[in-house]
Amino acid sequence: MKSTVAIVATRPETVLEDYRRVMTVAGLLPVAGLDPSTASSPAASVPLLVAAGGRGTWPSGTLTPPWQLAGILAALDQEGNEAHSVEVHPVAAPGTGSGPSAVSGDLWKDLLHRYGARLTDKNAWQPSPARPAGALPALEAALADGFRLPRPLRGRRTILLPVPAAVPGWPVAGGVALLQSLVAGRLGRPSQVPRSEVRAEVVDYAREMLGEIAAVMDGVYWHVQEDGGSRAVQRNVLLASNDPVAVDSVTARLSGLDPLSVPWLRLCRDRGLGAVAPEDLRIVGQAELLDLDFLGAGDTFAPGSGLYARNPWNRFWWRLTRRRSLERRLAASPWGRWQQDFCTIRSAGMSS
Repeated sequence: MKSTVAIVATRPETVLEDYRRVMTVAGLLPVAGLDPSTASSPAASVPLLVAAGGRGTWPSGTLTPPWQLAGILAALDQEGNEAHSVEVHPVAAPGTGSGPSAVSGDLWKDLLHRYGARLTDKNAWQPSPARPAGALPALEAALADGFRLPRPLRGRRTILLPVPAAVPGWPVAGGVALLQSLVAGRLGRPSQVPRSEVRAEVVDYAREMLGEIAAVMDGVYWHVQEDGGSRAVQRNVLLASNDPVAVDSVTARLSGLDPLSVPWLRLCRDRGLGAVAPEDLRIVGQAELLDLDFLGAGDTFAPGSGLYARNPWNRFWWRLTRRRSLERRLAASPWGRWQQDFCTIRSAGMSS
């Protein structure tokens, strides 16, 4: 059976409705049994949103941006369920460190309050041993503390909130990278085992231990590393599927890559862990967007595609000299104004 991946274009004026649209087209809405009071298995029925948290504020393609969290919370809230039926679990953004990360600023907290969602309970989120039924030698060798998962995560319906990154030598990161942050956390010996094997076995482990796993990708900004520097490329696209491997496969295609040229995606295809090849995918929504060169020079289908953050020396020097300039440019952009407008509306609502 083919995996369905939905793709739509978005803009700040319509982003909340666009999230509902992409999730509906992908078959993620409506969510049956969302209300825990009527479900036979409350823990499994309550969606867990897994977001890439951090202390950064600009959408570099590594953190879950506020409109992504708002769009998904708004879509789930419109399902007519109790406000407390959605939980959000922040994890360290892929490649930024280990362990749970701080929530990305007060805006996240305002979003949770506005839609009646809540963060996961840290006291209940202590990991305990959780070995898989089969052998996963690469992942086991890489894990610092062995196979461990929080009990509330097991059998849980999970929606990943990834953002795309294109990195030399590791061509694409997205949904599965975020899944790795969730179920594997810090990898203690990643240099001693093939990374592609580890990532494929992460998918295998998650499919066994978790319940349904979906991914809703925010491709408004892409983090791109090239020529010794990095930049944030604006492309205004959303992806959604109940197969995170399929989402990453389409992300690779949007990057101009053959998904089967990405080693870990090829391993997932060979082991039946997700749809990768085009013939195994059903693209719905605005399928014509796949024909565009997202990471090429110049504009594609989205205006203002160049919020560039080049780093010719090193990350520290860039943060010291250029980050403030980039943040000012972002604040003046349509997406930055979306954040400002939301904060204004939120403040007015709290004072009334």
